[in-house]
Amino acid sequence: MAVAVFHANFDNCAWMDSSAVKEGRLGPIPLIRVADFIGYDDVKRPSASARVEQKGLTCHDKLIDGLLDNMNIQPADRMILVDLLPNRFVEFARAMTERSLERQKTDVRYFGFVPSDSFKDTLAAVRDMIYKSWDVSKESPPKQRPGSDAAEQAAPDLQILAWNGRPVFPECVASRFAEGTLEFDEVAKLKKEFLEMFPHATTQPAAPNPVPARVGGVCDFTLDNGAEPLDVNREIEVERIADDQFSEQRRASTQMTKKRPAIVIAQDFSIWIGNTSEQSVTFEPGELLGFGTGAFEEKVISDPSSEKETIPWRLTSDLNYVSSDRTLYPMCQFMRKLATEQGIGQLAIEDHSLSQRFHVADGAADPVPVSFRYQIAPLPSKSTHVYKPNGMGERAENVAANMVGAAFGGNYNKVVNNKRASVVWEVQFTSSPPKIQIVKPKLYLTCRVHMPAKHWCKLNT
Repeated sequence: MAVAVFHANFDNCAWMDSSAVKEGRLGPIPLIRVADFIGYDDVKRPSASARVEQKGLTCHDKLIDGLLDNMNIQPADRMILVDLLPNRFVEFARAMTERSLERQKTDVRYFGFVPSDSFKDTLAAVRDMIYKSWDVSKESPPKQRPGSDAAEQAAPDLQILAWNGRPVFPECVASRFAEGTLEFDEVAKLKKEFLEMFPHATTQPAAPNPVPARVGGVCDFTLDNGAEPLDVNREIEVERIADDQFSEQRRASTQMTKKRPAIVIAQDFSIWIGNTSEQSVTFEPGELLGFGTGAFEEKVISDPSSEKETIPWRLTSDLNYVSSDRTLYPMCQFMRKLATEQGIGQLAIEDHSLSQRFHVADGAADPVPVSFRYQIAPLPSKSTHVYKPNGMGERAENVAANMVGAAFGGNYNKVVNNKRASVVWEVQFTSSPPKIQIVKPKLYLTCRVHMPAKHWCKLNT
């Protein structure tokens, strides 16, 4: 990166001392890997032109360091960085946020003229960086939601005190010691000093005004006769076929990798997974295959199981699995994660109605909410988003796993959907408004399978 400074209205420009100006360049500066790009998708890989849209936060941070090098910046000095033409992901803003959170030595202020189509994503990213930094900071208090004005009042600096919008002496402390003991006398002395300082304070332990903490608890699976989510970490026994006896006619196939088994989609649309290595392997639950590139459409669908041309987004229960960051969650557990980690109490699910589940306890008159359990149903209109893959040819060998699912073209209702494997939608949470939105469907292995060397098993049952 070449650097030049032009000025004509004042002497002794501070920038003339910068090493970057003296040398006329900045660098060497590290660039980001393509796999670490913001918004990187393993199906829609960045084109040649898209690869120049990002340089990475480390690169932008080093650009700022390079400009400040050898400038003899004083503590009272301030640098203002004006970004007249931000790139698509406004990386200077993100880099400046990162520097601020790391308590940069030099006071650098950022002003960016950000296009409207980039502002929302940039603002969300910056907020997320700040929230995550604060959550792990030693200076942050326990996670809690904003309380009432009374709850936020600073308590007086006393040795012993309860606070309920006004000073209250906690009588329960004195009751812990026998009368006549040294400890009892010390508490009595503290109480006397307290009442002298706050003559109108009460000495009765008033009911506390609780600060609503971030939600705690676990999902209650006592409903519906104790129905629980499918245990995806269980290991199952399957019928295996040796590689030299495996003769299924192949519609499409993939090769085995370190993380995924070899996959064969047979002519009858059954799915086989295989261990083609020389050692036995246990395949763990996780992503098996994707359906390649495609487009989203919105359709009215009453019976998702009969949909052949597309893959519908449809939940029937809060026990249905979704994935986030390639981790499987029952929907109720994913919502609990949002509530306990981010304080999200109210949100919506794309194309679905959502409500709290209630239960009437034995002998009780009124129903009470069930911890982290929800009633999820399609919209009354039955309108939902579907994913329509672009498809592929009649036969394809050694296809990438994230593309091979397109071999089902026109027969997506035949994709395996049982306790061994099923279609799971990747989802993401958006904060404005609070909503769980879909990203893309994938086929996941939903169990553990031990496979001897050179053997195959069928996922369809």
